[in-house]
Amino acid sequence: MVDRSSIRVALRTLGRHRGFTVVAILSLAVAIALNTTMYSVLDAMIRPKIGVRKPENIYWLRYFSNDSRHDDPAAIERALRVRAPGFEGVSGSDRSAFAMREPLIENGARYKRTGPLVVRPNFFQFLGTTPIEGRVFAPADSVATPPATVISDGLAAKLFPDQSPVGRTITIDGDGYTVIGVVEHSSVFVPLYPDL
Repeated sequence: MVDRSSIRVALRTLGRHRGFTVVAILSLAVAIALNTTMYSVLDAMIRPKIGVRKPENIYWLRYFSNDSRHDDPAAIERALRVRAPGFEGVSGSDRSAFAMREPLIENGARYKRTGPLVVRPNFFQFLGTTPIEGRVFAPADSVATPPATVISDGLAAKLFPDQSPVGRTITIDGDGYTVIGVVEHSSVFVPLYPDL
């Protein structure tokens, strides 16, 4: 237990040497702030935050088969329910629609080539991803004319630097698509890696 008289002597000494006291307190404050900032930056680099619901329960599957064998998707889903704890369902995606190439995406004089991902309408709801701007797909968007697309924040900044992309039309290899939403691009989470 600390003696009260010792505390009083220490406080009187600090009161007599105000310059030293101010420098000591400021040094401690700056050191604590620098340490907190350093560990926050390192934590963000090592364990980046992923903007999805329950990322530990999301599995990215690569499915390979030959033409003579067609597995029932429902059978795959039943098998996953047994083997994967926390499994909630499947939301598919398909890169083959663009034959694994990077189509040209244009908005006036601005353009970019980027890899697309064709997804089911429930893709973003399944991930629990909320859009930065606009909305994500609804079931009606699968038959909408012109077709709807959701783009990343990086692609939005490239094609629409001075305006909101929501409701605008972009051209993908000559075909028009309506931008309905913008989501955050993730360089570490594969389902949110594509810009389109």
